Amino acid sequence: FSCELIKRVTGIPTPEMTPHLSVLRDSELLYERGIFPQATYIFRHSLTQEVAYDSLLQKRKQEIHERIGKAIEELYAERLEESYEVLAHHYSRSENSEKAYQYMKLSGDKATQSHSPWEAFRLYKEAIHALNLLPDSEQRKRRSIEVRLSMLPSLNRLGYVEDTLDILQEGERLCRELGDEVSLARLTSFIGLAYTAQGNTIQARKYEETAFQAAERTDDIQLLTQTGFMLCVSYTMDGLYSEVVTVAPKIIAWIESSQREVEIETLGGSNAYSVLMAYYGVALGMKGDFEQGSAQCEKGLRFALQLNEPYTLSTVELQTGVLFLIKGESQKAAEHLESAIKYAEETQNYILLGLAWVLLGEAYGQLGELETARKYMEKGLKVYQDAGMPDIFAHITYGWLGIVQTDEGKL
Repeated sequence: FSCELIKRVTGIPTPEMTPHLSVLRDSELLYERGIFPQATYIFRHSLTQEVAYDSLLQKRKQEIHERIGKAIEELYAERLEESYEVLAHHYSRSENSEKAYQYMKLSGDKATQSHSPWEAFRLYKEAIHALNLLPDSEQRKRRSIEVRLSMLPSLNRLGYVEDTLDILQEGERLCRELGDEVSLARLTSFIGLAYTAQGNTIQARKYEETAFQAAERTDDIQLLTQTGFMLCVSYTMDGLYSEVVTVAPKIIAWIESSQREVEIETLGGSNAYSVLMAYYGVALGMKGDFEQGSAQCEKGLRFALQLNEPYTLSTVELQTGVLFLIKGESQKAAEHLESAIKYAEETQNYILLGLAWVLLGEAYGQLGELETARKYMEKGLKVYQDAGMPDIFAHITYGWLGIVQTDEGKL
């Protein structure tokens, strides 16, 4: 904390404050960095800070936290984004729940942009908690929906961990209460994927189809694209490739006719045009049309490479790798899957990262390198376990791992 910040929070003029700071510094309770009055101060020991803090009454703590928040807003108004997290911390410990919500939400948005999904998830949950402390109103309910929509990219990368389904279902309830059909379609679509993560594919497909049907009743190309892509993911998970081949090209054509190939993103935050072509290509390959399937994957990958957006590239590279696995071109599959792993690690896309390692293991299994194959598959399993997410690809993971271990003679 700086001298100016201390002065604003305490209201003590600089001449009177100086001897107090000197005593604390000389007593080795504070460490001084820089030269007064531009100096900043930190506690030398965390225990000292804890004792000083615990000696204050709760009401006094809340008042000080709010004063600090206001002082930071005034001092750093021109670069406030750098202090979102600090402001969220202080206002969440004050009685100003309105400001606590604002800065928790902004901090969550910032964490999302920097590819930190766990941090974003935590901050958005804190934002919801702050909202719940405010008086009940339509504005509060709309904000509660808004923050849940902001959470979607992080939830997608984390694999629907912890109380994800409860969070989304509360958003669904609020959308129905307010008659917000557009937000309802988006949340319904994500609830479908949450059910997929739990292995309940029948319920998942019901939600995805409901969301897409709702979008079809609108003229909103972005909503149609977002819910349609989620439906294609659900169909892919269920092995319903004929359905993907029916739905995906329609959505791709809608995007092209609107000339919004670059603009429209999926609810998870990737470029919809690129990833749809990749899923379409894999579905064509699964139906035996490798020529058209390869053309779609290559087109999607070229577009994604032009955008140079790592989250999109992680998905498109993985799907392209899947297509080469189906074709039996294991070396090419491995190259694309290794690229997918690189991009997934960069964006902390854990749900895709685990699958990419498992698929890379399958590629090496096809190449006859069984020890490497097993090592990579086990690494994929560990990604899911370490991230605390359900292994929604368990049927693939354990099936292929069993085949590799059988080939190794480890029955």
